[in-house]
Amino acid sequence: MIQSKRKLSKLSGRHSLLLWGHFPLIAKGCAIFSAVLIFLLNYRFTTSSLSDSFHASGSAASKRNKEFQSLQPYPNNLPTTKSSIDEWERNTKRPLVGSYRYSSIATIQLPLVDIEEDDMIPKRADSTGFDRSNAEDVVVLTRKGHKFNQEDGLRTPNQDRVLVLKKNGNSIIGDQDWWMGLFDGHGYYGHFVSQFVSSEFSRRINKEWEGQNSLRSSMVEKDSLRTIFLDINRSIPDFMRSAGCTGISILKRGNSLYISNVGDSVAFVASYDKSNSSSKKNLKIIYATKPHKPNLPNERKRIEEMGGRVMESPFYGASARLMIPMTIGSQTVEFGLAMSRSFGDLDGEKFGLSIEPDTDVLDLSKFDKNQDYIVVAATDGLIDFEKLSEEEVGLIMAKALTSTEQKTNDLVSSPGIKAARELILKSSQIWDSELGDYRDDISIVAHRLRI
Repeated sequence: MIQSKRKLSKLSGRHSLLLWGHFPLIAKGCAIFSAVLIFLLNYRFTTSSLSDSFHASGSAASKRNKEFQSLQPYPNNLPTTKSSIDEWERNTKRPLVGSYRYSSIATIQLPLVDIEEDDMIPKRADSTGFDRSNAEDVVVLTRKGHKFNQEDGLRTPNQDRVLVLKKNGNSIIGDQDWWMGLFDGHGYYGHFVSQFVSSEFSRRINKEWEGQNSLRSSMVEKDSLRTIFLDINRSIPDFMRSAGCTGISILKRGNSLYISNVGDSVAFVASYDKSNSSSKKNLKIIYATKPHKPNLPNERKRIEEMGGRVMESPFYGASARLMIPMTIGSQTVEFGLAMSRSFGDLDGEKFGLSIEPDTDVLDLSKFDKNQDYIVVAATDGLIDFEKLSEEEVGLIMAKALTSTEQKTNDLVSSPGIKAARELILKSSQIWDSELGDYRDDISIVAHRLRI
């Protein structure tokens, strides 16, 4: 379906209806310009205000020793599409928040809170029953945006999903295995897709942990991750096919860090020398994912070889589009997707859209043990054109995650969560200053690397 996420000068929304060829008409008058502008961007605006409050939604976060139940794949032969939609609507209206025992060998940390603008009283996130060992090394936080569906005029749910799965039973912190995921949904059912993918990914990682007694080679691990990406994509229910999500998977296993990516979310690893915390030069980005954009040479080549086409943006700073023809009623229209790889968006597969992940492996045994390290993943609501930079986000998160500040029993008050909240609110202010009442969902997940 149609989702747009930026102002006209950037036009970097995930899904947008192709009208660029009509823009010479704009010069004929301001009235035409306004009409085309509104239709192109599919923005619906409403009054909003920036608030400093935390919101812990749902009653699940307060249940003691709850085992998080990942959503099982829905078969394609459900009785009716409506029953599928109704069930998913109940399950995905808000991201689940809190920390839980996931299985006999793992715990899961979801966003401790969803920072909402309509709650004025900060609320504590209950982490009862969660294994708190080294919990201050992990940050998971999200904020619902201000955007509306053109189809029904309703406010879009938070379509981001971020989480960390931690394997228990390691006696040495540096040897602990964990997995973190970030999935940014787009399209009318974007939150359905990101929920489905994040739940399936965590379930499959946990299943592999249960069956592994020794370290595997890097090639075997990469092949396994690739299989997970492809299998999950094949199992996405048909009624979600017009929506999709980005995908970042970061797996820490032994002395290796496996970073996989599809789409245009961001992940990076940074080294930090806290001996001079006042200097920006003590942080160095040593690895960053490459976004999958349709106009990149290798991406364009694949798209065009499959009969698809790439439309360049006529606006500075805007993303090129992979054009996807879709039939609506008796008409065929083209939609532009601002990425060349993603989960879902199944109508684009025959036009060059790919689910093939890029996976890089970092050898942690070669890292300088005199440095501190963090790994961060963020949606484009936080790190994007004219928003916050990887360096700024990395520096603030590195200072927080390596802080010697006294630990607190309330994870919401931890240095890492406070730093992530500061970054999200700063990005929110930029969104509000640029677009007024339109703001993307904003999420971050970060982990300190113990070398």
